[in-house]
Amino acid sequence: MDRVRGTHAWIALLAASCGAPAAPAAPPTAEPAPCSDVDPSVALYAIDRGEDGVHLRRVREGARPSRAGGARDGQVILATDDNDDGIVDYELYLGDADDDGHLQIDCGSVGCVRGAYTSCDPGLWAETEPAEYEDLAPFDVEDVWHEATEAADDPEPPEPPQLEAIRVWPPTPEPRLFLGDLYVGAGATLAMGSGLLARGEDGWRSVGGQHRMLDGVWAAGPDDVIAVGQEAEIRRWDGAAWQHVYGLPDNWLRDVWGSGPDDVYGVGMGGLVVHWDGAAWAVQTTPADRMLNAIDGFGPELVFAVGNSGRALRWDGSAWTQVETGSEHGFNAMTRAGDALIAVGTSGAAIHYQRGAWTEHRTGFAGELGAVWADGEDTAVAVGENGAIARWDGTSWRPQSARTSSDLLAVWGQSPDSIWAVGQGGTILHWDGASWRPEAEALSCDHITAVAGDADGIVYATEARGGVLRRDASGWSVDRAGGVEELESVWAAAPDDVWAVGERGTIAHFDGTRWTWRRPRPCHGLHAVFGLGPRDVYAVGDEGTVMRWDGRAWRVELTPTTHDLRGVFAFDDEHVYAVGEAGVILRRVRGAWHVEDAGTDWAHSLYGVWGSSPQDVFAVGHYGRIRHFDGVSWSVESTEGMELAAVWGSGPSDVWATSPRGQIWHFDGSTWTQGTLGVDAFFPGLWGTAPDDVYAAGSAGRVLHFDGRAWTPMTTAATRILRGVHGVDGVLFAVGADGEAIRSAQLPGE
Repeated sequence: MDRVRGTHAWIALLAASCGAPAAPAAPPTAEPAPCSDVDPSVALYAIDRGEDGVHLRRVREGARPSRAGGARDGQVILATDDNDDGIVDYELYLGDADDDGHLQIDCGSVGCVRGAYTSCDPGLWAETEPAEYEDLAPFDVEDVWHEATEAADDPEPPEPPQLEAIRVWPPTPEPRLFLGDLYVGAGATLAMGSGLLARGEDGWRSVGGQHRMLDGVWAAGPDDVIAVGQEAEIRRWDGAAWQHVYGLPDNWLRDVWGSGPDDVYGVGMGGLVVHWDGAAWAVQTTPADRMLNAIDGFGPELVFAVGNSGRALRWDGSAWTQVETGSEHGFNAMTRAGDALIAVGTSGAAIHYQRGAWTEHRTGFAGELGAVWADGEDTAVAVGENGAIARWDGTSWRPQSARTSSDLLAVWGQSPDSIWAVGQGGTILHWDGASWRPEAEALSCDHITAVAGDADGIVYATEARGGVLRRDASGWSVDRAGGVEELESVWAAAPDDVWAVGERGTIAHFDGTRWTWRRPRPCHGLHAVFGLGPRDVYAVGDEGTVMRWDGRAWRVELTPTTHDLRGVFAFDDEHVYAVGEAGVILRRVRGAWHVEDAGTDWAHSLYGVWGSSPQDVFAVGHYGRIRHFDGVSWSVESTEGMELAAVWGSGPSDVWATSPRGQIWHFDGSTWTQGTLGVDAFFPGLWGTAPDDVYAAGSAGRVLHFDGRAWTPMTTAATRILRGVHGVDGVLFAVGADGEAIRSAQLPGE
């Protein structure tokens, strides 16, 4: 599913003649049908969402409906290949997704069907790369619709419903990308994980698409790079394209190393060793049956692999044998150190291979060591859990103090007196020859998983959630923004001054042209944002976090609670309210936050707050609880146990609150009345401008509009859940999962 939800979503455009609506077909079979009835009139397309917009690209022609099919005349099909079996399941309802995550298209007056599409090329769905695309045009839902229906030679193709609404505005280039390793050398700079990135003169670009997690990389040169990972994932770059290797055991490969382009080894789970001889990959027989985590060597006739035991495997050019190292510990990483090999692992253990023998050394730590770097035989640094750092001086290991308790995940150095160690919570440490000091303290909230540098003095570090950091002579900066943070709330001062907040302390700003990302400390998740103007914006989140934008910087404000805060609303600087877990209600008065005396209803968390005036404030939340402030005291009301996610109103006698399963409550000044949005889905985003202009945003990218009479759907290009919605000057913004952000060209009635 991640393949479809990432950079590319597959589409099939079916060209035929329109007919009566078909009944839903049975679920697709597990076995692909024979490929004897390929339909050459079926064209396969992909949506490519890049930094320059959304494009429709033709992949190739020729496919066939499956036996479970029912693909019909002139329909546009968004397809997903959930289990990579070549059978592509689809649902037709434009812009939506069902509970199973299938993308959907509305087939309008021609009816809706379910079914599957089968590729006759086993590698088509998973392995088609951008280089194979023929770029047609910027993508527009209406264009795709008419291309499909006009191709059916229908003289009057049906009009798509409500295409005037919302377009995708992606704030990040590549959602759902997780990075775990980094390679700099041999003319290549690569970051890898669930995707594979390469850095060129124009910045980072995806060269591998979405795939299984990659854990190791090795390169013989810029045109010969091999990356390995989970489920025997092997990708090989030949200078023109990435090739996938099939047919190997479905084991996890943890590391890769080669003595040359025709002698490359991958090692992994269950003692698996695979070998490339320049012509083919093959499994080699080994005496190991446990995980192998690292491999390195001195040439084609002297290679070692270590893993979850105290033994090592040795390759002598003809066979693998098991050798004793003198240790009983497992080993996680290994590196070449001049004429020696050094491996580190559990219980602070380190083993050295030199002059034909293994020797165990103690590093002074009892915890796990997960990474090691060496500069010749006399300098090595190992790092691990709880801030462990040990340095080898050619004779012994000595612990070093880094004044951190964060787990350190990777280490790399330019020289013995310039070394970087990175790890949890954005930790970046630098050794300057005398001591370890923190660097880029406020640059990242993410786990930093790898660090490496080039011959020009540029250092790179990867964030687990898809970001890449860069250090040059001016210091650290974000070289590539990650794209997986969930955005939960949005507020706009103007169409070119929009703030969105989300998980891990993410704050995103839209300036009318592009989104930029900030992660100020602390790194707590942020759940709501609201402002009084461009220089007075508040964001609230986990552990009582409140942050305020003053036009120059985001600054943390002290609060008297550690409960997570879920909603914020302001009338002026003397009446700013924040609500959250355990029914807590905070108010900001004269620059300081105080807990409101709101009674003893602490069992019910509050998720949203809104008011028509400081004497008329509503807070909604758990089990349908509604708290109301009349300027003197807070009272408690209830809506029969339904969860209330958001609240908004146009005045004291027109207040709305959303709840699960498409239910909505309305307050007319005296009574709360239950209604329905007409869609059985969750709508945590709510905002409007007037009694006849209200918007609800929620599951599967849905946005509904209330015109004073009924709720009707607006067409969006979003597919993830939208959690926040807000508008200004006739422009609507909504944000949600995987950093997805959308905006309207114009609101209804404008």
